[in-house]
Amino acid sequence: MNIIDLIKENENELSPQERKVIFFIKDNLNNFNNISIKNISKQLNVQESVITKSLSKIGIGGFKKLKLLLEDSYYSIDDKLIEKKNIDIYFSKLIENINSFKKSFNSDSIIKLSNLITSINPEIIFFATGKTAKIIEPFFFNLLELNFKVKLETSLYNHEIYDVKNKLIIIFTISGNNSKVFRYLNLIKEKNALKIIGISTNESFANDLLDDHIFGTVKSFFTDNSRSTPLIEKYTIQLICDALLLMIISKSSVKNLEMREKISTKNKE
Repeated sequence: MNIIDLIKENENELSPQERKVIFFIKDNLNNFNNISIKNISKQLNVQESVITKSLSKIGIGGFKKLKLLLEDSYYSIDDKLIEKKNIDIYFSKLIENINSFKKSFNSDSIIKLSNLITSINPEIIFFATGKTAKIIEPFFFNLLELNFKVKLETSLYNHEIYDVKNKLIIIFTISGNNSKVFRYLNLIKEKNALKIIGISTNESFANDLLDDHIFGTVKSFFTDNSRSTPLIEKYTIQLICDALLLMIISKSSVKNLEMREKISTKNKE
């Protein structure tokens, strides 16, 4: 039951002072977010306890409960429309960005990298820092569960990250402007890595230091300061990782199936 119905049902039980309180509340329902119990007490020159008692008499336990009831009963239709519009805009922009990403990234590079990983199972070093490292953790753990030899490194001060000979190095950076990433790339560029691959959202990221670069871009989701929002950046890197993981799982499954078929054939012989 909403507040109006409660007032109609119980108003005959109210004293003149209580009616004064309740009808003040009724007359100010549309502006109730800006009214406090102290404000009502001051305007009506009544004790706060009178307000609480008045509300109890019409079946509402107190001022806080009244606020909750009003939020449910008098949530502005305009507010609902605005919020629904914002949600619609969000999904529209998200779809727009996924389509933009699909057009910008090179699927051939994904295929080549997945072939390399599944065919020779090299030692792999993921290098990423800060937020990017957190974003790629699920991808890293998925590869571990698939028994690939992969390490996730985040610090330049670990000497093991410079032992890159015959290892596959995959550099992750959202912006493509990370000074630590560039420093690492410059320190390993002449150390005979199997391949150095960059994964980013920046088309021009360090192409002279990479053997291949997988990137996807999104351009329509911006905050007021013109910086791309973290969520959308996150989607872009995750979409690349998910596409790569899907290819790796697919190729690994085929490879395992072929091996089982060979073993089965040999046993029959």
